[in-house]
Amino acid sequence: MMNIRLGICAILLVTSLTVAGADGLVRFDFETGDLQGWQVVEGDFSKLLGDRAFEFGNDTPYTNQGDYYLTTLERADSEAPDDGQTGIVESPVFILNGPKATMRVGGGSHENTYVALCTEGGEEVLHARGRDSQTMHPVTWDVSPWIGQRVFLRLVDQHTGSWGHITFDDFEVKGQIDLEATQVRQAVRMHAQIESDFLPLRQAITHLSQKFADRYPNTGEYLSRLDALEASLTQSDAGVPSQQLFKEFEALRQEALLAHPLLQEHSMLFVVRHQYTYDHHNTHNFSPDHENEFNHGH
Repeated sequence: MMNIRLGICAILLVTSLTVAGADGLVRFDFETGDLQGWQVVEGDFSKLLGDRAFEFGNDTPYTNQGDYYLTTLERADSEAPDDGQTGIVESPVFILNGPKATMRVGGGSHENTYVALCTEGGEEVLHARGRDSQTMHPVTWDVSPWIGQRVFLRLVDQHTGSWGHITFDDFEVKGQIDLEATQVRQAVRMHAQIESDFLPLRQAITHLSQKFADRYPNTGEYLSRLDALEASLTQSDAGVPSQQLFKEFEALRQEALLAHPLLQEHSMLFVVRHQYTYDHHNTHNFSPDHENEFNHGH
């Protein structure tokens, strides 16, 4: 689903980025109590900014710096950890001015749980992973090959099993935030996201019209509105979609898909149940008392 957060207000972005690079250093320590310009570009995380004092399940102090850190493990609605969350988070773009970058990284050691240094074009050139431990270990990168270049950080969590999370804190390198490059990268991503959503919605509307005919009566209106939104995207400044365009598209998508005749003509019962047995490393488990019953724990 399209992420409206990509349309974040530029004023808020300027404030966050100024804090992160005010002294000749690019520093992401999250001690401002916010994400310092980082954005979720894929998936969703319930509580991306962690503030625990102790590790889960014991009295060992958390090895973050200060009070806050990034985490893909925690939930805003529960004290229990959740390895089932997945997604990608990216930092603002910055220019490297020094040869060494330092940080703290914890969590899983999987191929798909890591922090990466990326070139401006998105190529991942360095990686850091956890050690299947809650401890955030110090990591040092030699970034000298990219001095003078625009880069950004990418935090990836695509693992849902044991140690399917990553924690990150206290990144520091000589450099400066590039606000313009950050805004351009966000704009390009926003354009690609909304453009990629037009065709599936058009196909869904057309399919419902062909399958249900008169039972899905507003096909013409939906397609006309979609045509107008596509035209607006093409005509927008530098092809950058506005937040209003995002909202109008999302409203159209919900209206068109929820008009599905089978949803309109029949009552539905939606049931949500908690995970049967809590287990930190198994986000999916079976009920021991119900044969062939599978529970996703959400």
